[in-house]
Amino acid sequence: MVDIQWHDKFPGKWGGGMSPFLETSDLLIGKVIEVSGTSIRVELDRGLSELSRVVDGRVCPIGQLASIVKIHYGRRLLFAYVRMLRMRSEIAAELGQTTIAPGDDSRVLEADLFAEGVWNPISKTLAFSRGVESYPLPLQGVYLTAPSELELIFSAAEHAAEDAAVSPLVPIGEYVGGNGAVCRANLDKLFGQHCAVLGSTGSGKSGTVAAIIRSVLEHTTANGEVIRPRIVLIDPHNEYAAAFRNQATVLRAYAAAAGQEQELAPVEPLRLPYWLMTGDELRGLIIGKTEAEATSQNNIVYKALKHARMVTAGIVEALPEDPVGDFVPPFVNGRTDEDVNGFDRDRPYRFGLDEFVKHIDQVQGRKPGSNQKFSPSDRKSIESILDKLSVLRTDPRLRFLMREDAGDSLEASILQLTGAGA
Repeated sequence: MVDIQWHDKFPGKWGGGMSPFLETSDLLIGKVIEVSGTSIRVELDRGLSELSRVVDGRVCPIGQLASIVKIHYGRRLLFAYVRMLRMRSEIAAELGQTTIAPGDDSRVLEADLFAEGVWNPISKTLAFSRGVESYPLPLQGVYLTAPSELELIFSAAEHAAEDAAVSPLVPIGEYVGGNGAVCRANLDKLFGQHCAVLGSTGSGKSGTVAAIIRSVLEHTTANGEVIRPRIVLIDPHNEYAAAFRNQATVLRAYAAAAGQEQELAPVEPLRLPYWLMTGDELRGLIIGKTEAEATSQNNIVYKALKHARMVTAGIVEALPEDPVGDFVPPFVNGRTDEDVNGFDRDRPYRFGLDEFVKHIDQVQGRKPGSNQKFSPSDRKSIESILDKLSVLRTDPRLRFLMREDAGDSLEASILQLTGAGA
């Protein structure tokens, strides 16, 4: 059960002091004629000459699919989504009943109960809960839900009060069938859990994503201050740069075709050096998941990575020019076995690829205590890793990842994604 407080900022007839959720004849549209579980049938008032009512200065359609109607059940309010609107004669024909004459026919609205609540006129709060424990009775009145009431229902459904310093509910559009009620996305759920925007080709998925992101960027606190979120958008098809040209920076992994950036946001080269990767990430890049000898290759990569990072960390000396197989580099002054045993190879120490490759090729690829290489069959895993590394280092598309630039740093890599003011 969620309590949502009413605020006078909601426009409409309720702003003049009259409480929402009143049982008023202006909103009465019909009566319940059948209840089957959470499904109800409502016969619309025969006096309705048009399927619309003017509420809060807005024309509200009656029977629009996905619109919400309410039923007063003592102090409780039952809410239902409209599922269908048809003639009573159609229902009689389906059930094999006597044909209803045109003059005796009526319109029937079918809806599904989905929630209930209690409005407290003193504290001006709506206690809202999903699901229903009470069910309407035949001949009970059914009422339109005013647009201003919909604001309370939808806010309550997302478990967020309007008086929060920074509301997690971000306006992203209007509800279908909501009589213009604002649709809000709960950022805590949207970004804290998995979310998907689904639709067929050309249905507007990219436009929807852009609209949601723009709403988040423009969201403000209760004092009207922009929250200035940092959003990282992976855009392999280059769909969103033009939409946020004044609010974004494009980080491109490699140079695009000439002139492609002219109409887009500012473009900077992406810098994510290889040494930021953990051991598992580096192993996955070099080996992948389909190698037949993955276990032995994993160990080769992990050993070389630990050595290369310990050199940078100042624990062991770099390898000599022509090391023998299984060469053990000497400690840097003051370092001991305890430093080696406690070393975390996943920490983002910058290390040189040449030192990494030398350890694989010569320390692990040579016979113990000798400068002679293992036989081709024994070096199969070694050669596979070295070949893959050679391909990765020369691929221009991976230059942002595999290059060795003294200007790269952990701080610079983070700030390019979060912004200098983060």
